[in-house]
Amino acid sequence: MNQLLKQNVKSFNNYDYYHGKLPIDDLKKIRELCQVSDAGEKANSHLAGFIENEYVLKKECRELVLPHIYDGACSMFDEPSIRWKNLSSWVNYQKKYEVNPLHNHSGMLSYVMWINIPYNLDDELNLNHVKNSSSRRGATAFTFVYMDVQGTLRQQPFQLTKENEGDFIIFPAHVHHMVMPFYTSDDYRISIAGNIAPRK
Repeated sequence: MNQLLKQNVKSFNNYDYYHGKLPIDDLKKIRELCQVSDAGEKANSHLAGFIENEYVLKKECRELVLPHIYDGACSMFDEPSIRWKNLSSWVNYQKKYEVNPLHNHSGMLSYVMWINIPYNLDDELNLNHVKNSSSRRGATAFTFVYMDVQGTLRQQPFQLTKENEGDFIIFPAHVHHMVMPFYTSDDYRISIAGNIAPRK
């Protein structure tokens, strides 16, 4: 192709999101604080999930989580001086078969942080009802659902493995997303989520 013509080909970018990872020491501390037996105040009535165990995130855990979220949010705007406030934060203890249906959040930015992934992804992908499905790439996944610049609905799944423990993403709060179930573990998939906005 003529190089001059090729220079005129551009890409559309619908949304930016930030992908970070907790230091291992912080992940260990947060995991210790996120014990379902001592989880505290229920949050189900404010949340979309079909998940039995959803709780308001405790203060000591917020103090570990939010500095990483605020730093990542500043990076999204390339503006380190933005001061953020926490609007809400909670922890999900998702059991097998439970679903977080399609929904979005309030605030300017939302985040999700994965603390425990209890299953082996290959085991999930090789289940009889999954392995031959045309939607296999969405199995177990946290998935964004958005409209591209041509008006077509698109999906961006994040299939998680044990290596993703401590990962977190920050994204525009209005972007719809969902979490598919897992089937091969009796342990909890633990995630922390919340909403933030700039301080006035």
